[in-house]
Amino acid sequence: MDIIEVQNLTKRFNGLVAVDHVSFTVEKGEIFGFLGPNGAGKSTTISMLATILTPSGGDATISGFSIRRQRDAVRHSIGMVFQDASLDNRLTAEENLRFHARLYGVPKDDYRRRMEEVLRLVDLWDRKRDIVETFSGGMKRRLEIARGLIHYPDVLFLDEPTIGLDPQTRALLWDYVLKLKHDRAMTIFMTTHYMDEAEYCDRIAIMDRGKIVALDTPANLKRQLGGDIVRIESSQNDALRKELEHKLGTPVRQEGNALQFEVADGAKFLPRLLQEVRTKVEAVELRKPTLDDVFLSLTGRNIREAEDRRQTTDDSKQRTKDKGQKTEGSTVVRHPFSVLWPQAMTTIWQREITRYRRDRTRIVSTIVQPVMFLIVFGSGFRRTLASGLGIDFLVFMYPGTIAMTVMGVAFFSTVSTVWDREFGFLKEVLVAPIPRTAIALGKTTGAATIASVQALILLALAPVIGVELHPARIPLLILYMLMLSLAVSGLGLLVASLMKTTESFGIVIQILIFPMFFLSGAFFPLTEVPKWMEVLSNLNPLTYGVDAFRQVILRPDIPQEVAHKIFLYPLPINGLFLLGFSTVMVLAAVIAFNRRS
Repeated sequence: MDIIEVQNLTKRFNGLVAVDHVSFTVEKGEIFGFLGPNGAGKSTTISMLATILTPSGGDATISGFSIRRQRDAVRHSIGMVFQDASLDNRLTAEENLRFHARLYGVPKDDYRRRMEEVLRLVDLWDRKRDIVETFSGGMKRRLEIARGLIHYPDVLFLDEPTIGLDPQTRALLWDYVLKLKHDRAMTIFMTTHYMDEAEYCDRIAIMDRGKIVALDTPANLKRQLGGDIVRIESSQNDALRKELEHKLGTPVRQEGNALQFEVADGAKFLPRLLQEVRTKVEAVELRKPTLDDVFLSLTGRNIREAEDRRQTTDDSKQRTKDKGQKTEGSTVVRHPFSVLWPQAMTTIWQREITRYRRDRTRIVSTIVQPVMFLIVFGSGFRRTLASGLGIDFLVFMYPGTIAMTVMGVAFFSTVSTVWDREFGFLKEVLVAPIPRTAIALGKTTGAATIASVQALILLALAPVIGVELHPARIPLLILYMLMLSLAVSGLGLLVASLMKTTESFGIVIQILIFPMFFLSGAFFPLTEVPKWMEVLSNLNPLTYGVDAFRQVILRPDIPQEVAHKIFLYPLPINGLFLLGFSTVMVLAAVIAFNRRS
């Protein structure tokens, strides 16, 4: 029974054909291997089968579900171990598994049993509460296998599973893979460019330049060479080559400093040959054929040469924007697993909060910085500006400092999106059977929650700073805090969705932060600024947040003539603007995230 059926699968990147009309089937319960150099199209093929990339042509089914029309069902049927690490290093092993299980809708009653089962399988049960950052490369690989198994997939994809590991760890990892095959009859689809690993496969597809050039069992592929491999070295290779071709009646290849050819029963043939040749022979090697010899025979070069000559790898192709036309029949039919999106959104949100709690340096710095800013500037200008404002300048600055905290924390919380993309974690989320919108909303609300919590901490420090807060006004203040947090988090996610690196994200955010803060009225009143500043301030969402905070905190306690100097808009106008801006920003962020993912 075929669990995977692939028909004419094709992928183009800006005119470059990465996968060229590939067709094959995979039987249920077998280990199926893709063998070939980096850049041959192996990872691109797996990315299409895992629904990470949309095919330019053709189709495939996994467990009967189309990778074009039933993506969520396909995602629920597969487990993935990517070529690059895709774990969250700031979470524990158990938290990484729980995150994955919730995205796949594993019932809570089943989760504990499955977690213990898969962690014991890969010998990590005793390390379940350890932070993944402390794991070795081999331990992380084993944890990724456990994560890919916890939702009981029909097919486990292993994309270069042992790359970068030492020989001992590679052997140990293969012990786990073979155990999965024998104990669970699981279908395993793997890519590799290690010849010794390909020998574990039941069948192998040899891929080169985007095409499958051979597909059979390892034994049958080697049998096609017609016998044993003979390598002969001589100081007179040209003369020896002519003599051998005359005696053998077949071409003899030059491989480095040696001549190579295949013969049946080399142990009997070689002594007779050495007696008959007249050209001096300096060294002779006789061995059984390997898969590298098969690859050489099929492509005209060995796998290492193919890797060296290839200038574009699968990963770089996958980062290239696909400008091909959408092909007929690619309409997505959502599988019922999509109803899990509220749980998925909550799971993404919880991860953001967990990562925030683990970063104590970040928590302390985002509290200390605004407090120091408030104390230094508020105290420094207290006497200078008190007469002009009619109120204590430190009290005037306090609402702006809360807004600054919300803005800074919300912006830099959304950097996790760029980090997840850079370090591979986002791929693990994107291959789950959940809508991209749930991921974007989870990240936005996570950043907004973190920003609001930091602002609440600053709010709790008001008596220490010397600001009097009336308890009855705090709920309204929190409401405006949440709206501003959501607005800035949406803007942050929009920027993060468009940036490729954390460095570029940081540059853009720094460019935004300073004009937004100084044009918000946090530091000085905006009632008598030049016209150009007034226009820019009216476009600044932080302006409405600062004004709302200031009115909630100060309005009942100051004279009307002072209120005219420092308040800008009626409080409901501030609320309507923040609500509208946050809605627009979150929608824009969701759209950008969906397109870039």
